[in-house]
Amino acid sequence: MKTPLNVLVVEHDQNVARLLARVIIEAGFRPTLVLSSDELRDTSRAFEADVIILDLCFPESSADALRLLGQPSNTPVVIITPTDGSELETAQLDLTSAGWNVVAKFAKPFCVTEVQSALRNLAAARAQTPTGLHLRAALDADEIGPRFQPMVCLANHQLVGFEALAYWDRPGHGTVSPDEFIPVTEAAGLMRELTDTMIAKSLEAAVRFERVAGPRQMSVNVSPSVLEDATFPARVASLL
Repeated sequence: MKTPLNVLVVEHDQNVARLLARVIIEAGFRPTLVLSSDELRDTSRAFEADVIILDLCFPESSADALRLLGQPSNTPVVIITPTDGSELETAQLDLTSAGWNVVAKFAKPFCVTEVQSALRNLAAARAQTPTGLHLRAALDADEIGPRFQPMVCLANHQLVGFEALAYWDRPGHGTVSPDEFIPVTEAAGLMRELTDTMIAKSLEAAVRFERVAGPRQMSVNVSPSVLEDATFPARVASLL
């Protein structure tokens, strides 16, 4: 059973906060309400929210409120305010410029179904996001391998080699590019295994390329965490 979305509501108006709580529950998610500055500080770092709904009329500024909550800056933020569209746009720009991940904005009075739709879209996006367990299974199933990007000499436009980029052929999701799963791989402690897999497969491809086009360079990206591993040189040597 999937864990419901944790939605943190920062709203000074109790009636609006209760309405949002009902909207969130009806959408199948779990609300936590913050109604005052004291509650804002008490809630700080108490848990990790999946989504933050932030009232721009809260006593603290929106940026200060988010900082006090202690949530990661990539946490999706939905902003609401009684002001008009131009002020919403300005607020979104200010928060985005400060590094916050503003994904939606609503003026009061807001449409309940639109808020629920935004939350469901965020839940669907989260379900698509790979986890460490997904990457572990993908490596075990040999779903991740190199795609080769040509390297060309600028002086004579001749092919000098290839850069191997990791791509994941994820069943049911299609091809996943490295920028979508490498950070998760790093966080899950799987970079060593991924790197060894990439080097081994790239060397196999280099042998095939050499038969067709002669010797060429082969470049494989290596994470700093892998370079710091004292066993890395020996592992590479064993693959050559």
